Amino acid sequence: RSMAEGTNVSVFKTKHGKEGIAVNGYQFRLDNKRLADGSLLWRCLKEGCPGRMQTDATYNNPRSRGRDHDHMPDPEGCLVRSVVSRMRERAANENTPVPTIYHEESTTLAASAAASAILPTRLSVSSSLYRARRKRLETIF
Repeated sequence: RSMAEGTNVSVFKTKHGKEGIAVNGYQFRLDNKRLADGSLLWRCLKEGCPGRMQTDATYNNPRSRGRDHDHMPDPEGCLVRSVVSRMRERAANENTPVPTIYHEESTTLAASAAASAILPTRLSVSSSLYRARRKRLETIF
């Protein structure tokens, strides 16, 4: 079952540094399987959900595989996950103070009150941001 034309696929890093994609309000992680044609198989991030997705090697042309999801889509959750992923990426690659990164990235959610409401607090996300930065610094020294 192919997705509608113009389906928005966004790529993010999970908290463990693995690749993930968000499609139509659902979030997926790579299922460690590559098909013979080079396409990728993805599994829903929600534990126990049977939802699966297949994309080509460049994350385009998403199509559903197998059974449908057993939960509703969560577009706000997808948006928050991409913002937190961007925060983690910036913390690892920039020298900008972590509180400033949090403030700058969280203001991108200002248009969505629902997404702003579920964004983790700076205190709860700062340890993972400092950890990402520390990993980069450990490779330098």
